[in-house]
Amino acid sequence: MVRRWKPVEGAFADPDAKSRWRVHGHRGPDSGALAVCAPAPQTSSIMMSLQIAINLGMLGDVADVKNAFCQSDPMRSAQGEIYVEPCDGVDVEPGSLIRHRVNVYGLDDAPMAWRRTVVSYPQEHGFVRSLLEPCWWIRYGSSGEVLNMILLEVEDFMIASSSQESRAWLRSTL
Repeated sequence: MVRRWKPVEGAFADPDAKSRWRVHGHRGPDSGALAVCAPAPQTSSIMMSLQIAINLGMLGDVADVKNAFCQSDPMRSAQGEIYVEPCDGVDVEPGSLIRHRVNVYGLDDAPMAWRRTVVSYPQEHGFVRSLLEPCWWIRYGSSGEVLNMILLEVEDFMIASSSQESRAWLRSTL
């Protein structure tokens, strides 16, 4: 279990406690045979997407997906089921093991599994992936105008919408 204090916005705001369960994925039976690379946007791509959104007069939002890796599609292990020792605070008998079904931080393929899960949303909702930046998705209107843009950075989504209507549509589908 990794515990830390997460900074919050505001000059005199107290930090929030944050805990994240990690497993030693490098010790797993599939380690070394997994797809582990998941793209993240380059700084220049982040700046370019923000500049384009500003130039187009778009409305901006940032969304943070809580427990992102745990929301990935179910784990698939070629070597069979994975069992882990519970961390402190889990109400089980000492010496027990827990069947591990979801991706968490520390598993070798968790970032790639999250990426596969999260890109299914823009693909299913009419977004087109940028040819230059694999983390940047754009939805166009019938006359070619940009309606929405999403830049995916692991569990953070930078979102731009051309109008309140396109913003409401995006919020209702997320």
